[in-house]
Amino acid sequence: MSDPIELFIDNSKEVKALIAIHEEKTGKNPGRRSGVEILNKSGIVLLTACWEAFIEDAASTAFRFMLEESADPKQLPKGVLKRVAAYVKKDVNELRVWDLSRDGWKQVLRDYRDEILRPQIGIFNSPKAGNVDRLFDALLDLPELSKNWHWQGMGVEAARTRLKDYVELRGAIAHRVKASRSVYKGNVSDYAEFITRLAVRSANVVRKHVSSLVRKYPWEAYHIGSFR
Repeated sequence: MSDPIELFIDNSKEVKALIAIHEEKTGKNPGRRSGVEILNKSGIVLLTACWEAFIEDAASTAFRFMLEESADPKQLPKGVLKRVAAYVKKDVNELRVWDLSRDGWKQVLRDYRDEILRPQIGIFNSPKAGNVDRLFDALLDLPELSKNWHWQGMGVEAARTRLKDYVELRGAIAHRVKASRSVYKGNVSDYAEFITRLAVRSANVVRKHVSSLVRKYPWEAYHIGSFR
């Protein structure tokens, strides 16, 4: 079973490489640099992609683990079962209900997961707090995951707003590179630390939630200090 935090850290190495190139070209002394802002903007885009990939990995891995460790659909959250029932009912194939016989229910649940995660159609198409919450609610019956995004000096609403601002900055860069606001190396470093904290908090909450359902943990617990 893949570990979403390990994948996140591995993906983040690309951003560290960008920062290293930035420092190689301009040094580490304080002050603004010219001719390297494209590296900073690329860092924002890559970090948002890392965060989006982490959320999808965490949700999908947790769902798969929950499914594999469940011998009976009654072990699954009622909220998920209700959504899957509605998913089956709206299927135009009137014989689809027979897929639920024996172990067929697991394949139906996998199909439901794929529908939720499908690009442009599923719930998750932007990694802001609201969409993250809806994704984990739909797949794990874990509402308001983002209410766990808090630590010393950072409250939940502040975390949700900061994530929103960075995701929207990514959008501005992607669609209007020259028109978007100036981005500095400090912005990239701040964003990198911020989403690492979000990832660790989220992974640990999802881990605990899945364990409460199947009595096993899908991955190890993490502490933000491990990545300093």
